[in-house]
Amino acid sequence: MTIRLIRALSQGRVFPSWLAVGALAAAMLPGCKKEGPPAPPAEESPAQGSSAAARPKPPGRLDRAPIARISPQAMKAYRLDSCYFGTAGLLLAREAYRKSLGTATPGPGKIPAFGDYEREPEEPAGADAGAPGADAGAKGANAGARDVDERLLPGRLGRGLRLPFTRHVRSCTIAKGLKQPPAGELDEVVQQYERFVTQLDQRLNEAKRYYADKRYETDQFEQGKKLHASLAEAFASLDAERDKLGAALDAWRAKAEPATDELSEGAKIAQRAVAGARSVVTALLVKKLDRKAAGELTDALAKTVAEVEAYRDAHPDDFYCKKVAPDLGALVAVAKKLQAKPAAAGLDAAQIYRLTSFFLNVVESNHIALARLVRGHSGGSPGDILRLRQPRVRPEMVTPHPGLPAERPAEGE
Repeated sequence: MTIRLIRALSQGRVFPSWLAVGALAAAMLPGCKKEGPPAPPAEESPAQGSSAAARPKPPGRLDRAPIARISPQAMKAYRLDSCYFGTAGLLLAREAYRKSLGTATPGPGKIPAFGDYEREPEEPAGADAGAPGADAGAKGANAGARDVDERLLPGRLGRGLRLPFTRHVRSCTIAKGLKQPPAGELDEVVQQYERFVTQLDQRLNEAKRYYADKRYETDQFEQGKKLHASLAEAFASLDAERDKLGAALDAWRAKAEPATDELSEGAKIAQRAVAGARSVVTALLVKKLDRKAAGELTDALAKTVAEVEAYRDAHPDDFYCKKVAPDLGALVAVAKKLQAKPAAAGLDAAQIYRLTSFFLNVVESNHIALARLVRGHSGGSPGDILRLRQPRVRPEMVTPHPGLPAERPAEGE
């Protein structure tokens, strides 16, 4: 009856009156109840409390996918390699900047350049063997070349594209924050070097954007001349800062404790080759190049790389040697080719950049392989990180990374 009365009143079929309102109130009053305060919770007996505490908790997300980490020593060595060898690109930027201006300052007809960072492609061994026609030969000569953004080439300065060594400057920042293991004097040198290269990198990228936007047309090169003064001062100190960091790194490596990561047999051989590659690159970076000593180190590295390749061929399931062998072989070829060129005063900036770029490929490959090896010891699998963040993701929805195993290990393995 109450519902009918309300519906009739809303449709205007019944005029409200005191009688109708009274009837409606009378119909609604029986449904109203006065509720008292909630009852206090029952006290838990000691027996109940002990049983609740003993009840097993559901496993957490991290319990389902334990993750191991690379040792602090190996992580610090990786970041220091990326910092020191990666920022060799500053040498190429300095050479290009100075060559484009000469003794003049920025002005009409004097726009500075910031370097051509396109690496010369390597021709793989045997590329011409059995390759019919000129097209096949040309294709083999370009094998291994990496795509280069045209905005980095001379005369094509991209506004939003940063210089390619900027990411290695960030490695210096990360290395500065790695306090374990303590390195004494090296930690202080890294802090000073990081502050220096960060400021220089910021000035270079600021100048690149300034000329890419052609702001010099509106301020008559006023900002360009200020940036030029700052860059010229930093360029004059670049060699001394790099020499200081290089000497501190050599001293630290000579007495540093070995990393505590558990290595497989293939990983031990590969890391021996990586250490040999670092020695070759360091020997080639000195200002007065000792070709005999560098040649002996390169020959020794070639033998170690042959061991890595032999182990890879004999153990197809060993991912470590499979990952680092190609980059090690490419570095050996580049080192031999650079030593064959006559140079009385060592390598120039472009050759240094090319050599360090190939070595950084070795460093990155070794780091990726080591991370995968460490995760394998902890029982991790390719999709574990994704499932930790998105627990509803099913294993069949995870696309493995090209460098990781395609199949998830069976439960209990």
